[in-house]
Amino acid sequence: MTKVKGVLKKDGKELTALRKCVETQIGHSIKNSSDFAELSDTIQNEIREYVSVNTLKRIWNYINDGNVPSNSTLSILSRYVGFNDWDSFLTNLDRTATSQEFIGDGIRCDMLNEDDRVEVTWTPNRKIVIRYTGENCFVVEESVNSKLAVGDTFRCMCMFNQQPLFLDELIHEGFDKPMSYICGKKGGVNVALLPLVPPPPPQSRNWFVNFCKSINSDDDYEEQSV
Repeated sequence: MTKVKGVLKKDGKELTALRKCVETQIGHSIKNSSDFAELSDTIQNEIREYVSVNTLKRIWNYINDGNVPSNSTLSILSRYVGFNDWDSFLTNLDRTATSQEFIGDGIRCDMLNEDDRVEVTWTPNRKIVIRYTGENCFVVEESVNSKLAVGDTFRCMCMFNQQPLFLDELIHEGFDKPMSYICGKKGGVNVALLPLVPPPPPQSRNWFVNFCKSINSDDDYEEQSV
């Protein structure tokens, strides 16, 4: 972890990654005073914890007074993006095999509609198709060359292209309790929102037409007179 004299560097990859996760979670970049006020209110409304506007400004280097965020503040932001605390966020970050920062486009999961389907691919030749069931929860519907199985469920707050995908509270057959899982440790994943599956066409009425024709052509059929 990038530290100086026991404290976190504000330009280090860990804090850069956390800022990117937070911006993806809230749905836009944090650039001005109104953005910081919105973020503070959103955190308080969604996870019932408080980070002041000025503290957020320091984390985003909007205020540069030399102060660094406390571990408790970083844990609040980590919980906002789906991790248990700051240490949990760092553990998942350290597990990645690359030193890339969390950059690029992605999907904010709570913006999905129920039954939206997402395709996730990563090397070597692995693919899952997951369906959103609400409240940042997914179920695996297809799995190719992956340890994940159809029917597995998990929680995920956001997905980045070209970055590892962190799954929390994974329920997998054969395991007694929920666990964490990472897709694409090397090289990251690619995610794509799949088009909605069109409804089946209305049932054809040709069978009824053919049935009527068969009756009318039957040699034993006689028109009944009243």
